[in-house]
Amino acid sequence: MKPLAVRQIRTGYVLELWVGENAAPMSILDFHAAGFSEVLAEATARSFVALQGGNAVESQNANWRLVRSFGYFLSKEYGYVKKFPADCLKRFGKYLEATGTSLKTTGAAYNAAYRTLNWLLRNIPDVIDRNIRLERGQAASLAKSSPTSRNNPPDAEVLAQILACCYADIEASEAARVKFRLLPLSEEPILIADVLRSLLGAGGGMLATAEQLKQAPKQYSLKKSINECGGLREIYSKYYLSIEDLFPYYLAILIQASANPQSLRLAEMDCIMPVPFRDDLERFVWLKQRSRRLQIPEFHKDKKWSAPNIARMLLDKNFELRHLAVPAYSDALFICRTVSMKVTVPSWQEMHNCLIAFRKKHNLPHFDLGDLRRSGAILHHKAGRSIASAQQRLQHKSPKVTQNYTSLSDRTIDHQSQIRKFQGIMIQETQRFNSGEKAVTQKYANSCSSAETLFGFGCKDPLAGIAEGSRPGVACPKFNQCSGCSGAIVVVDDPVCVAKLVAASRHLAAERDRAVKEGWSKRFDVLYQATMDILRNNILPAVSKPVLNKAMAIRVPPLPRLE
Repeated sequence: MKPLAVRQIRTGYVLELWVGENAAPMSILDFHAAGFSEVLAEATARSFVALQGGNAVESQNANWRLVRSFGYFLSKEYGYVKKFPADCLKRFGKYLEATGTSLKTTGAAYNAAYRTLNWLLRNIPDVIDRNIRLERGQAASLAKSSPTSRNNPPDAEVLAQILACCYADIEASEAARVKFRLLPLSEEPILIADVLRSLLGAGGGMLATAEQLKQAPKQYSLKKSINECGGLREIYSKYYLSIEDLFPYYLAILIQASANPQSLRLAEMDCIMPVPFRDDLERFVWLKQRSRRLQIPEFHKDKKWSAPNIARMLLDKNFELRHLAVPAYSDALFICRTVSMKVTVPSWQEMHNCLIAFRKKHNLPHFDLGDLRRSGAILHHKAGRSIASAQQRLQHKSPKVTQNYTSLSDRTIDHQSQIRKFQGIMIQETQRFNSGEKAVTQKYANSCSSAETLFGFGCKDPLAGIAEGSRPGVACPKFNQCSGCSGAIVVVDDPVCVAKLVAASRHLAAERDRAVKEGWSKRFDVLYQATMDILRNNILPAVSKPVLNKAMAIRVPPLPRLE
């Protein structure tokens, strides 16, 4: 979704935030209602325009909530004063610490008040007591200096549990909505059925709005019946896609795509794209605003609950609401009837409220939306045995960024286990050699020639039956499994061995292109894709540049044509 400029229109102490070509402002910020006197409210509104102009509407709304907390404190402690008292900032810091809110929130609120007063002191000094001292409060300093404590993100088992809850909620909400919509066809004397028929009639086939109800016949008796059924808001939430119904769709896609929760919330409706030359895959696409990069994770088409198929389900459910959406979000994927009765994308705070209710409903362990991206990074890191796998999933340019989500230390235990394993093998071979069993060791003296595989890997013992599907005493036929076999030996500081691996990588890439053109790409993926990925992502990046340069100059025999 293209970023839309935010226009700030200030009238006295009221500030309107307009986005795109909306017929109404996205937000109305009333600084006097927030607790400031009329004089201070207008001055604070001016500071807000200067400090927040140019920020996204979500950022401005978040800062508004912080400034509003300062206004509430001011009216509670001092009343509607015409000047900011000299000790107001210091007392605000103590007030925040006494509320018991998190250190991060306390620090953010204090800093918002500090920035506001600092701007006013420089630009409108008449509204501030000249004896005021602006200092960083203890809470703000601690929030800045202390490292952010991060909970352990959900593991694979918890993620599977969350996804199962999402799928169940999606099916349950759809079943309940279908049942509710069939009530007007009921011949039984049910009050809600009569109300739905009246609302549909007044709305011309859709539920009537509050304005349309004013023109409806017998509006007073109808309103009474509506109130007896829980109110218009309650009826709308059962008839149309509500924010509670929308949230499981969003959460399921968020987990599957390991997405940034903020950027995914603004995904557009044209979010499904084909994968070139792959009929079995498709992409779920959205724009990450901060980096201005398109995110394109791939999914299998034939899975019912894949992210693209979940998006299709959602588009089918909110299609009838799209013409009612506010212009700024008319092309957005995650639109619904929000708490304010508007058809729009739920706010970040509304998503968090839904998360809290979702966790409580399903008795799930605590997790935040941001934790799910870390979970995806860690799981891909471990499954791919490389930071490159997590980097590819998170769509990062540099693996250094990915390490913020999954540290290389996550794989320390696995790495040390492999090191100990091969150290043991080396010690065993050395002991055999020293004891005179030279014939045993001689077989592995040159792993790249005496026991070499098709794609350049050395083999510890081709007769040992190590590979899955091979038999001891019989030459191993599983040439396409060498890249993941524990019996494979790769000498990354031997230019001759590396030259053969480079040639194998190039040959596999060429054969992949041929397989696509000739229509047997699925067979290639099953037999050879894993080997090509391991060569590219794991082995060749571990080769030093001097060794690689020597290897590139070595000519190796051509590899056979693959079938």
